[in-house]
Amino acid sequence: MNRKLFIALFVAIISLVTVGCSVTDDEILDDETDINNQTNALPVRSFNVLCYGNSFTEDAMGYVPMILNSIAPEVKVTIGVAYLGGCSLQQHLANFRGETVVDGEKEYKPQRYIYYKSVNGGPWTTHRNKDADAVFNDMDWDVVTFQQNGSMSFRDWSQVIWPHLSELTEIVKARKSDVTLGWILIHGAYGASDAGFEYYWRATADNAQKTAEAIDCVVFPYGTAVQNLRLTPARELGDGSAHNMTVDNGHLQEGIGCYCAALTNALTILHLAGVDDVDIMEDSTVIDAASIHRMNVPGQHPGTGVIGMTPDHILAAKHSALSAIANPYTLTSPSL
Repeated sequence: MNRKLFIALFVAIISLVTVGCSVTDDEILDDETDINNQTNALPVRSFNVLCYGNSFTEDAMGYVPMILNSIAPEVKVTIGVAYLGGCSLQQHLANFRGETVVDGEKEYKPQRYIYYKSVNGGPWTTHRNKDADAVFNDMDWDVVTFQQNGSMSFRDWSQVIWPHLSELTEIVKARKSDVTLGWILIHGAYGASDAGFEYYWRATADNAQKTAEAIDCVVFPYGTAVQNLRLTPARELGDGSAHNMTVDNGHLQEGIGCYCAALTNALTILHLAGVDDVDIMEDSTVIDAASIHRMNVPGQHPGTGVIGMTPDHILAAKHSALSAIANPYTLTSPSL
């Protein structure tokens, strides 16, 4: 069944990704393509998205270039992921400040990122030991997202998100006033059961909604899409003891979960780039061990192998993504 997707822009912010990509080039690549205004009535020719995150950000963004090549090859999207394992908003803030951030009894000293980059749908490249400014200044970014550490993203918003994100927002806006801020809604961290995953998702979704009400930003609701997919038999897949498409009860195993996440994020990026009419039911992206290796996908979690890329699961993932974009804070069982 084919149907056209009209993506609605959501004002919000989210939290989201692991390292495992091996590439030799360590130079920051320059993209000389001009950036068009995202409010142009016609689709832009190029668009640049930067995600400051962690291993959950890798889970959510790794397949995006492949999907964009399939559903909108005319749009040239560059994606950057500034990765630091387990990175929290507090740590991002220390990295941007270039000085220690104290939060309660814990100190966060400035650290450098691994910077993954995919230019115009090409394979991911890896650039190590990059500070926050080097990554930010590499491109004229249209969208910059931040993600909270998975073990904090569901906790009290007024303590673990707002104090740090508000300052990060001020820093980014001072450097580029017209940038769009984004928040990635994670898929539910470290659940021990179906109910556990839903609990983590619900709390992070509530925090995303609060962020949306506080800051002018856009939500990437991949966490809701994955949780929607967990309402189908796909929840039985995965090497984690609780399955739910995870390799370790936290990170998404390669395959259908990462595909659902990336599809949601690809559609959100296309909307921001001015492309509002995409037939995602025609997406024919091949996700297997060979394509993952060819694209140097960051933060690979293969476990015993790529899971769930069957026609039924793929169709459910597409409907899950559509529902999440339409209702980012509400679970919807895919209607197949």
